[in-house]
Amino acid sequence: MLSNKRLVAVCAIAFCCNIAGLVFFVKYNVGDRCYATIDEHHVVAAMIPDDFLSFGIDASEIQNYDQVDFGKHKLRKLARALAPARLRLGGTMSERLIFSKDDTTTVSCEHCPFNTTKSFCHAIKRLFKHKFLPF
Repeated sequence: MLSNKRLVAVCAIAFCCNIAGLVFFVKYNVGDRCYATIDEHHVVAAMIPDDFLSFGIDASEIQNYDQVDFGKHKLRKLARALAPARLRLGGTMSERLIFSKDDTTTVSCEHCPFNTTKSFCHAIKRLFKHKFLPF
């Protein structure tokens, strides 16, 4: 265990090193500039509606979606306040999701990475076969 004098000395050295690092960072990065150019005559590709709202769920978070009680009054009230919202699934595991309009896609666990458990893959299958999620 360090004595009080040694502890103060170690903290002082760490503080000085941090200040020196900050000085070098500022010295060598002050001249960097980033410019964004906006062409006001460019054709607009898409317009976002004023009432647009979206929220994202990481695909790794839906593994145990069936443990969430979507019937709770408070959860439904919070979800209703977001209407008309769009649900976006993101994250690394979203690259493994398969979407189908006619629900005929056969889903397999072949595309899941090797470190993913089968229960995770089956949880995603169950979630996307459920057609009427309450949000």
